[in-house]
Amino acid sequence: MVKAFAVTLLPIILLGGTYRIAEPDVLSEVQNRQNRAVKEIERQSKREIDEIKKLKGEPLARAQKTFSYYVDPTYTLLEDIPRVDRNGNKIGVLYPKGYRFNPLDYIRIAPPPIIAFNACDKKEVELVKRLSSGRPDVMYASSGCEVEDFPKNIDRKLYLVTDEMKDRFDLKYTVSVVSVDMKAKRIKVEVYKTGN
Repeated sequence: MVKAFAVTLLPIILLGGTYRIAEPDVLSEVQNRQNRAVKEIERQSKREIDEIKKLKGEPLARAQKTFSYYVDPTYTLLEDIPRVDRNGNKIGVLYPKGYRFNPLDYIRIAPPPIIAFNACDKKEVELVKRLSSGRPDVMYASSGCEVEDFPKNIDRKLYLVTDEMKDRFDLKYTVSVVSVDMKAKRIKVEVYKTGN
């Protein structure tokens, strides 16, 4: 039976036409998709990098005089903080809504100072360098200057002034040095006039 089947197929195989495979080669299809994906990733990365370059810190006005002030960091809870057992079940209230606390009561060492300034203003950059000389722990936060315009000669990381920073430290002016007065349990903000 098998021989008869093979004998009848043999002429068809020998005399029949051959055809190209219609499906695309799997390897070339994978490579094409990979190339398209890489191009799309490159386009998206470039777009994101361009967006990052346009970011700038929240704007602050240039100080017209030198002065300092204190900010009370005391916080009032807006809602209850529940007491939770080991299984994650709420078993009461740990801190009630309206509870007030100063986070500085819970730290032993003051965090590093932050200097808020306009990184595109050469006079402010020079003042900041003088203020932070010998203080490698000082953090820089730029106000109103696009990332792509940051000067290249700043010797440390440069962050952006955020709305939260402005609100929490009551920041209004550049150059402002934000530090913690551990004895007073307050945040001290020193504002420096940089000239005209």
